[in-house]
Amino acid sequence: MTSTEALIRDLRAYAEADGAWSVTQDELSDRYDPVDLYRAVYATGHVSVDRFGPENAGDLLALLEELTGRDYGPEFREAGLFLSHDDRLDLTERFVRVVRRAVVLHVPEPETFRAMLREFRRFDRARFVYLSTFFDADRLVGQCADEYLELREAAALRFTVESYLRRLLQRHIVDLEDLAPALLEILRTVARHEGMLPRGRADAEFERENRRPGAQRPHRAASRAEALRVLGFASEPTRTEIRDRYRSLMRRYHPDVNPNGLERAKLINNAYAVLINASAAGF
Repeated sequence: MTSTEALIRDLRAYAEADGAWSVTQDELSDRYDPVDLYRAVYATGHVSVDRFGPENAGDLLALLEELTGRDYGPEFREAGLFLSHDDRLDLTERFVRVVRRAVVLHVPEPETFRAMLREFRRFDRARFVYLSTFFDADRLVGQCADEYLELREAAALRFTVESYLRRLLQRHIVDLEDLAPALLEILRTVARHEGMLPRGRADAEFERENRRPGAQRPHRAASRAEALRVLGFASEPTRTEIRDRYRSLMRRYHPDVNPNGLERAKLINNAYAVLINASAAGF
């Protein structure tokens, strides 16, 4: 067994035992010739990376490929340690549909939100609690992971898949608020009636004051016409055309490959959700 095969075996055992895995460069130096590892680190540009895990498994794979001269991608994926870019695109697309489906099926509860407003006395806090209550992140992640793993017959990938889906939420690549414009407008209306938002105040002004630190709220493609424009369609597309265009655009703007693509990716996700879930057949 080679050093890399032993490393893959051990990392898989860590993931299966603890639900996580990681390896530091110091630990790698115990497995490989330090001089060869040093050269590979510099050749791949990973000098500042001290620890590798699910969030940067591709970097570890590139380092090992540079070090050994062999493609270990299939072995990493089989061990449940790595998602290819196509895997990430598939998961992002599916997660957008799962979240949007949950939004569409949700029956708004204005009285519940009114009670939250009266308890917290702040619209942004009540909004957060309402969304967290009815759209539990762990449930959405688990549902998407179950669908994906059953389809792919790749149970070993569960931890890596769930970690990736959580990062989509944490980085706001898939953003619940962006995928629920109609629901948020209902919540704003309730807040206006409760005096939490001045009547007639522009939503854009409110969003500027309440957006997440450092975030730039993109214009939401709430209408079908706007969604068609975002995805670049001049006429009504088929479902296959929508999915093909989505994947093409996300290959360019997904933040994993384009660090400047976050806001554009969010627009694309929102537009895709509007078009693909326009009817019950889209679920």
